[in-house]
Amino acid sequence: MLTREWGGRKLGLGSKRWRQLNSQGMVEWRSILWVILAYTLITVVVTYPVAFRLRSALAGAPDQDALQHLWISWWTEKALLDLGTSPAQASYLYYPDGTYHPMLWVTPYPQVVALPLQLLFGQVVAYNLHLLLSFVLTGLTTYLLCYYLTRNKSASFIGGLVFAFFPNRLSHATAHLAQVVTYFFPLYALYLIKLLCCHTPSPKVGGGPGWVPERGGWREGRGGGWRNAWLCGILLALSMLVNIVHVAYFILPFTALLILYRIAVGKLREGEKGSLPSKRVKLGRLQIAPAGFAIQRPGGGLQIRREQECGRAKLTGSPLHIVAAFAFAAMLTAPFLLPFAWRSLSGQLSYLHMAGTVDYSADLSGFFTPALSHPVWGRWPSFRTWAAAVIGRGNTLESTVYLGVVALLLAGWGARRRWREARFWFILGLVALLLSLGPVLKIGGLQTSLPLPYALLQRLPFYKWGRIPGRANETIVLPLAVLASLGIASLLEPLRRLRKPSQGWLITVLSVLILFDCVVAWPFPAMEASVPGFYQRMAQEPGDFAVLDLPQWPIWLREASNRAMYYQTVHQHKIVGGYVWRLPEGLEGGMKALQELVLPPVTEDMIPRSSPEEALQALNRYHIRYVILHKEVWTAEEDAETLAALGRLLGEPFYDDQRLAAFLVPEIEIGGKEEGLLALSYGWYQVEDADGHPARWLKDEGILYVHRLTKGRYRLRFAAYPFREPRHLQVTVNGQAVADFEVANWQEFVTPSFTLAKGQNDIVFRVAEGCEVPAEVEAGSKDRRCLSVLFQRIELLAADGDSG
Repeated sequence: MLTREWGGRKLGLGSKRWRQLNSQGMVEWRSILWVILAYTLITVVVTYPVAFRLRSALAGAPDQDALQHLWISWWTEKALLDLGTSPAQASYLYYPDGTYHPMLWVTPYPQVVALPLQLLFGQVVAYNLHLLLSFVLTGLTTYLLCYYLTRNKSASFIGGLVFAFFPNRLSHATAHLAQVVTYFFPLYALYLIKLLCCHTPSPKVGGGPGWVPERGGWREGRGGGWRNAWLCGILLALSMLVNIVHVAYFILPFTALLILYRIAVGKLREGEKGSLPSKRVKLGRLQIAPAGFAIQRPGGGLQIRREQECGRAKLTGSPLHIVAAFAFAAMLTAPFLLPFAWRSLSGQLSYLHMAGTVDYSADLSGFFTPALSHPVWGRWPSFRTWAAAVIGRGNTLESTVYLGVVALLLAGWGARRRWREARFWFILGLVALLLSLGPVLKIGGLQTSLPLPYALLQRLPFYKWGRIPGRANETIVLPLAVLASLGIASLLEPLRRLRKPSQGWLITVLSVLILFDCVVAWPFPAMEASVPGFYQRMAQEPGDFAVLDLPQWPIWLREASNRAMYYQTVHQHKIVGGYVWRLPEGLEGGMKALQELVLPPVTEDMIPRSSPEEALQALNRYHIRYVILHKEVWTAEEDAETLAALGRLLGEPFYDDQRLAAFLVPEIEIGGKEEGLLALSYGWYQVEDADGHPARWLKDEGILYVHRLTKGRYRLRFAAYPFREPRHLQVTVNGQAVADFEVANWQEFVTPSFTLAKGQNDIVFRVAEGCEVPAEVEAGSKDRRCLSVLFQRIELLAADGDSG
């Protein structure tokens, strides 16, 4: 039976005292149900039409990252239940190599919690439901935090509304599910506060939970400290397992700052002297306690006692409880985070350290600029011009950091009227704001040279694994929500003599204003979830074969890979390429080589290009049965050229619509030796003629990708010519130095033999002296390229076991 302690006695559910407390608002399950219903209705309206198209549409911007998060949930189910392996073993992506991708399993909560929904309703419905529930649950948990701090239901409802529907969160809801699964954060904050501070609720007039009765009020019974410690540890672990960026941008700043604040304020309060005023006062119907004091009501009279503030407060949990909470969280997360940390420290996750931190930082003006796609303000040309300069220059999902005028006004009022309670939250919001600005200050879309603290933080673990300081916006808005609830509580104090409907109308009007202020797009973006029928038929085909989706290159054309991964959840066969979180090292060459196998960029090049017969043999050798062109990713002209080229190689498509064209690879007999697939990285200029042969200039460094299905010994032969003066050319294979040549004139070179491994091999050409711009060193030249060495006739020669 459910019980609760009151004054040392346990109360059973349904007992007389339980009903009395419930009537006073201390255990108000009916209020919670009404709050859930209200947030649910708001979610349905804000995300319209998602709730009405749970099965036929997927919430999110078409062809964007929402498809990646859907794929992650599908792959977790596939790996755990069908293959019996870790989801980090991404064997169904990046065919034929596959990869170990630790980001797929380091934070497994969103996909694991979705498993029951997936098994019952399928991936699309499960994704939509989890997204919608995240709004409701985030509002509810923020409501509970604010109610613990204010003991005012109306104010707490506004606080939950602010944090559940703030613009940055709504923006990420169109693409990044893990970024909106934030419903554990307010609960973690609540229980950490309970561990560190004994909170005395704000005075509330007229009885109810705002009063602190003589018998001790609603206090923790025996064992309460340990219960809070275990709950705090569980909530901390769950928060850490949602998304690793939340650790950097919410958990670490909040936890560190609250502990430091507790220590600092505690030391300041140690020196305070003075007795507590004990005289009884009559304040009339509207009773107000001096700042720092709370009202007691022993035996019907009024008495003022000093409010216990976080810092001087009695600890509900000893230091042992606090250490136990963190240790318990560490134990729960260690199986996921430790392997990730080990790989990072050993240098295996360098691909996570990508550029773009400044682009993904918040613009200071962005905090006061509504979303570019706002359904009303976005229609004004002058606003769109300004917002495009502030938000549109970077990634709009990350750059939408608007805080909302209504929320800011309420928060400012709360900070002014209840500074003692607001002080920590105000400091936390400012620290998070500074963190979100990134390594250098940006104002009005312009980057300044003023360095900020994040320039140092980005070298630390968790911060160096991400490049998105703007996501600290969540750590700004949670304090904003608490401050707004304090502001509402202060506003409602003079209205207590009014009837409840008057307060209800005020809360309704404020809710509408906040939602209008924060909306990012309406109707909410959603993409069709329908799948061409041949994918279902493909799922029934026997055999282990793969699908080549185009385009694979350039790698930033994510729409094609996102679609391919979504369709893979239906056909369930391996695909070439893919993209989740980041592209692991050693895979891009194979993706580019397989694309150029069917779509060679030029007919003649300095490297061998496959004939149609050789291309068909290679496709069969790689067990690629289908080639799919995803349209409207390239230009219409490029799509037409690609369709024609694929038609000449593979015949007419067996399926063709506005979105894609599907080709079946003819089965032919495989003969001869494997020659490997070759492709070039960036760093090489376009093909040009040199003495009747195709040639390419090298900038200062370039890679020749060689993808093989088997291991072999080879030598490399090529011709080279220096720009203006002799240059030293270094050749490495998979990080191992192979040769160092001096290129003085047109000359043919042959390297010693080396081993090419199965999978992708990187042959790197590096010029020690670098490159020069002809227009800067030659009179009359207008060539602005940076040139070092000109290459011709690059060939791989079988070494036949010779060491070279």
